[in-house]
Amino acid sequence: HLVNGWPLVDGLRKINALRALRPPGEPRRTAVDLVLCYCGRGERIEWLHGFHRLPWRQEDRSAAIRASVALRIYHKCGSAVDHQREEESQKLIKTWS
Repeated sequence: HLVNGWPLVDGLRKINALRALRPPGEPRRTAVDLVLCYCGRGERIEWLHGFHRLPWRQEDRSAAIRASVALRIYHKCGSAVDHQREEESQKLIKTWS
Protein backbone atom coordinates (compact mmCIF):
# COMPACT_ATOMS: atom_id res chain seq x y z
CA HIS A 1 0.00 0.00 0.00
CA LEU A 2 2.93 2.37 0.41
CA VAL A 3 4.43 1.91 -3.05
CA ASN A 4 1.77 0.90 -5.55
CA GLY A 5 -1.40 1.33 -3.56
CA TRP A 6 -3.23 4.11 -1.81
CA PRO A 7 -1.55 7.53 -1.64
CA LEU A 8 -1.73 7.74 2.17
CA VAL A 9 0.86 10.50 2.56
CA ASP A 10 -0.92 12.72 0.01
CA GLY A 11 -4.23 12.04 1.76
CA LEU A 12 -2.78 12.99 5.14
CA ARG A 13 -1.42 16.23 3.65
CA LYS A 14 -4.88 17.11 2.38
CA ILE A 15 -6.46 16.33 5.75
CA ASN A 16 -3.91 18.52 7.54
CA ALA A 17 -4.57 21.37 5.07
CA LEU A 18 -8.30 21.11 5.79
CA ARG A 19 -7.65 21.05 9.54
CA ALA A 20 -5.66 24.28 9.21
CA LEU A 21 -8.80 25.98 7.79
CA ARG A 22 -10.77 25.31 10.99
CA PRO A 23 -11.29 28.52 13.01
CA PRO A 24 -9.39 28.62 16.33
CA GLY A 25 -11.43 27.34 19.24
CA GLU A 26 -13.92 25.44 17.10
CA PRO A 27 -14.54 22.01 18.62
CA ARG A 28 -13.20 18.96 16.83
CA ARG A 29 -15.56 16.67 15.04
CA THR A 30 -15.09 13.33 13.38
CA ALA A 31 -13.29 14.33 10.21
CA VAL A 32 -13.22 11.10 8.25
CA ASP A 33 -15.39 8.02 7.95
CA LEU A 34 -13.11 5.19 6.87
CA VAL A 35 -14.95 2.13 5.57
CA LEU A 36 -12.80 -0.96 5.15
CA CYS A 37 -14.14 -4.00 3.32
CA TYR A 38 -12.23 -6.88 4.84
CA CYS A 39 -12.09 -10.63 4.29
CA GLY A 40 -10.69 -12.67 7.16
CA ARG A 41 -9.51 -15.37 4.78
CA GLY A 42 -6.01 -14.33 3.86
CA GLU A 43 -6.43 -10.55 4.04
CA ARG A 44 -4.43 -8.80 6.72
CA ILE A 45 -5.25 -5.37 8.13
CA GLU A 46 -2.25 -4.90 10.43
CA TRP A 47 -1.25 -1.92 8.27
CA LEU A 48 -4.02 0.00 10.03
CA HIS A 49 -1.72 0.24 13.06
CA GLY A 50 0.15 2.86 11.03
CA PHE A 51 -2.68 5.25 11.84
CA HIS A 52 -1.88 4.89 15.55
CA ARG A 53 1.87 5.27 15.33
CA LEU A 54 3.01 6.73 12.05
CA PRO A 55 6.45 5.49 10.97
CA TRP A 56 7.87 9.01 10.62
CA ARG A 57 6.67 10.22 14.05
CA GLN A 58 7.62 9.14 17.55
CA GLU A 59 4.37 9.83 19.40
CA ASP A 60 1.41 7.48 19.72
CA ARG A 61 -1.53 9.21 18.01
CA SER A 62 -4.16 6.55 18.65
CA ALA A 63 -6.37 8.77 20.85
CA ALA A 64 -6.33 11.60 18.30
CA ILE A 65 -6.98 9.22 15.44
CA ARG A 66 -9.90 7.59 17.23
CA ALA A 67 -11.35 11.05 17.89
CA SER A 68 -10.99 12.09 14.24
CA VAL A 69 -11.57 8.89 12.27
CA ALA A 70 -14.70 6.75 12.44
CA LEU A 71 -13.47 3.31 11.40
CA ARG A 72 -16.14 1.03 9.97
CA ILE A 73 -15.06 -2.52 9.15
CA TYR A 74 -17.28 -4.48 6.80
CA HIS A 75 -16.39 -8.13 7.33
CA LYS A 76 -17.39 -9.36 3.90
CA CYS A 77 -16.52 -13.07 4.05
CA GLY A 78 -16.57 -14.31 7.60
CA SER A 79 -17.01 -17.85 8.79
CA ALA A 80 -20.13 -19.83 7.88
CA VAL A 81 -20.49 -20.91 11.53
CA ASP A 82 -22.24 -18.47 13.88
CA HIS A 83 -19.90 -18.81 16.87
CA GLN A 84 -16.80 -18.37 14.67
CA ARG A 85 -18.33 -15.24 13.10
CA GLU A 86 -18.97 -13.88 16.59
CA GLU A 87 -15.36 -14.63 17.65
CA GLU A 88 -14.04 -12.86 14.55
CA SER A 89 -16.28 -9.85 15.22
CA GLN A 90 -15.22 -9.61 18.86
CA LYS A 91 -11.55 -9.78 17.88
CA LEU A 92 -12.04 -6.88 15.44
CA ILE A 93 -13.95 -4.85 18.04
CA LYS A 94 -11.28 -5.46 20.69
CA THR A 95 -8.44 -4.52 18.35
CA TRP A 96 -9.95 -1.45 16.66
CA SER A 97 -12.42 0.10 19.14
